[in-house]
Amino acid sequence: MRRIFIPLVAGILVAAVACTEAGAQPTVTPSPSTTSTSTATAVVSASPTAPGVVVTATATGVATAPPKAIDPTRTPVATATSGPQPIPTPTPRVTQPVSAAPALDASRRREQAPIHELDVCIAESSPPQVFVDVTTGLPSGCAQFDSAVLERSGSTITLTMWNSQPSGNVACTAIYGYMRHTVPLGAMSPGMYSLRVNSETRTFTVQ
Repeated sequence: MRRIFIPLVAGILVAAVACTEAGAQPTVTPSPSTTSTSTATAVVSASPTAPGVVVTATATGVATAPPKAIDPTRTPVATATSGPQPIPTPTPRVTQPVSAAPALDASRRREQAPIHELDVCIAESSPPQVFVDVTTGLPSGCAQFDSAVLERSGSTITLTMWNSQPSGNVACTAIYGYMRHTVPLGAMSPGMYSLRVNSETRTFTVQ
């Protein structure tokens, strides 16, 4: 018996054994694929026409990992950025000041409104008219704007912006709101003035 060693490509052997008693070599036709990842040994029995001939073949292929499939629907995750958010600009409303805060219902209490923006505007008129543009905050879903109380003492102007809240232990939504007011201060004589709105202070000059 004779053993013939033939390299097997891709782990698959197609062998046609055409041996004769005269000792003709077998014909081997390899397959075209080259993606095997293992070593294999194949033993092919001799054909009836060539008894006693055994063909032994060993093949080792080159391992190649298939590429990962890319999901076309995947969206890159953006990195969130932290920092102060811009204050929204609500539609201004004209808020007429009063000299004293109105009576309040017993179920509510009054507190000063947070001040976020404050500007003094002087109209080109004769005599000059002065307006205050102020953005106040509403700290919760239960907060409501109440009133604007104006006081004057010489060149000092005090404008108090009030909110009202429930006086009892009431559950409120944590929604922060804003209101923008235009408060007319009326006609003013030329000179320098000091304006205080809650915790904010501004100085302006009327020509």
